[in-house]
Amino acid sequence: MTSAKAVPGVRFPVGRTPALGVVLLALTIIGALLGIAAWSSSASQADGRWGVVVVAWLCVSAGLWRFWRQQARRWLAFDGEVWSIQGRDVADPLADLVPLTSVHVAFDWQRSLLLQLKAGTSDRRRMATPWIWAARQADPLRWHLLRAALYSPPARLRELPDQPSSA
Repeated sequence: MTSAKAVPGVRFPVGRTPALGVVLLALTIIGALLGIAAWSSSASQADGRWGVVVVAWLCVSAGLWRFWRQQARRWLAFDGEVWSIQGRDVADPLADLVPLTSVHVAFDWQRSLLLQLKAGTSDRRRMATPWIWAARQADPLRWHLLRAALYSPPARLRELPDQPSSA
């Protein structure tokens, strides 16, 4: 059997950060500025299209606000084989623990990650949002461990038997 090094466990704080707030606010402002620029360039065509643009911008802004509000501070944990997420201010380390079937990196900005979490069907209702923000500034010493755990193959793939050589 091939013996690959096991990925060490890590427990990392995730959720709302000032940097995430800046990114979401910038997206909202950029959307508003683009809408204003488009409106001013075609102000002579004042018809119902701008009502649709304003409603769309309001919906997107509301979605970004909802995403921000759902980014409660929590812990993302990896024990070397299984991912889980739990509330941040919990005295009992096993309380409010939601096991995850997978954690997928949606966007990687080197110092920040947008992660998609997948829980089993019975645990989906306990998880507030399937998307979570992780930032290096939350715990710079464990950032490398988190990234190593996210990008390492699952334990079952690291333990594959040697392939017979064909001669």
